[in-house]
Amino acid sequence: MTTSPHSRPRPAGFTLIELLVVIAIIAVLIALLLPAVQSAREAARRAQCTNNLKQLALATANYESSNGSLPPQEFIQRSAVDPTQWRYGGASAFVRISQFLEQGAAYNSWNQAVTTFSAPNWTLASVGVSTLWCPSDPKATENSALSLIYSTNSVMDVNTAPAGLNQAYSSYVVNNGTWYMPSFITPADAYSAKANAYKAATNGVIFSLSTVRFAQVTDGLSNTMAFGERSRGIYGPDDLIYDAWWNSGDYADTGFATRYPINAYRTMSTQINNGAARILYTATASFHPGGANFAFLDGSVRFIKETINSWQLTDLSTNPPYPLPPGTTVGSYGESLLGTAQPGVYQALSTRAGGEVISADAY
Repeated sequence: MTTSPHSRPRPAGFTLIELLVVIAIIAVLIALLLPAVQSAREAARRAQCTNNLKQLALATANYESSNGSLPPQEFIQRSAVDPTQWRYGGASAFVRISQFLEQGAAYNSWNQAVTTFSAPNWTLASVGVSTLWCPSDPKATENSALSLIYSTNSVMDVNTAPAGLNQAYSSYVVNNGTWYMPSFITPADAYSAKANAYKAATNGVIFSLSTVRFAQVTDGLSNTMAFGERSRGIYGPDDLIYDAWWNSGDYADTGFATRYPINAYRTMSTQINNGAARILYTATASFHPGGANFAFLDGSVRFIKETINSWQLTDLSTNPPYPLPPGTTVGSYGESLLGTAQPGVYQALSTRAGGEVISADAY
């Protein structure tokens, strides 16, 4: 068979139209697969977050077994600069349970005689504890220079710090109860009737001066929160370096209350970005879609949805920014004194002895 001199073999390869069709098909496949990949990654991050909270709950149970009570959020400490002065600045519950988190070096570096802001505790501030970092909250792993923080914050015992020391952060917070209440208890009053009245009025499990025992949690360990999430990444630029310090027992650092719903920051972004929502920082928040993880005193960890029954935010211009239930009064720091009002399911899960009956399908 002979080939005509005018005929040419078809060149190998794709035409332009065929290439465009292939590219379009690949783009469609990527568009379909990307959400699934992102969802799988978030599921893995949430699983790691759950494991972190599980470790915190188990460490807390070990602390209670060894010490006879749950760890307090903080105690008043003596100033290192002026030993005659006492100030808030006690170590967080995370520092106290660190010995049960395989963080013996961090625990041993804690100088219990002075505040966590004092020079003897600068090394402690610099310790990064990975168990306290939610993978969905990358800001939690970023440190800030102590020299920058202490030069602009008047509550410190000192206003200078050497270069090379940093402040580490946390994605997790402890359960203060329905509201945060500053105790204003002096060391001389630590075991007085005033202190006892304060501790009785605060209905959470870990708070300033607290010494709550498992036996006092009559609502049930499986129905009482111990820890929740508050992602550092929600903070506005004015507050980003000044809150969520892992070693500090201050409420804006390591405490939460249920007066605000889960992820309330999403509806109060303006206040946060303006640095004017410090009280909101008693709330829980996460970057997990639809809710946040919580560890309970029985060691279980559950994902609670934002749709859980709770007091609702309405008027963002007032403090507190929602209609208060009947019988509620408000103190000078915006703390809610519950009175005769009935809490929502979310609030009930934060009380240790509220007497509420909560079914599993309520959340």
